Amino acid sequence: LARHTYDTASDSARKAAMDEREGTTQATRTWDPTHCIMAYETALHLLMGLLDPTEDRMNSCVPSTSTVETFLKSITKRLAVLHGRGGTVGPTPTSAMVSLSAS
Repeated sequence: LARHTYDTASDSARKAAMDEREGTTQATRTWDPTHCIMAYETALHLLMGLLDPTEDRMNSCVPSTSTVETFLKSITKRLAVLHGRGGTVGPTPTSAMVSLSAS
């Protein structure tokens, strides 16, 4: 279950990063980041569930707690940019975000 949760979160964040990169490279400024925000928030909540001390979900099939925490920080940073822009185009996802979410 933990591995599936991590993989789902990773896939959701990777897709959001790709959508964000594509959206920010469009010539139009009408790109709506809502889909990216929802995907990042889904990944964020799934990963937070893995770190919940009341749950015994982390196991050897899931990356370390520090890796999950780094992933959470990266997602949180992307959400802050997207929310702070009020729907306007922001910077593209960092390569760290893309590489973390691709693992």
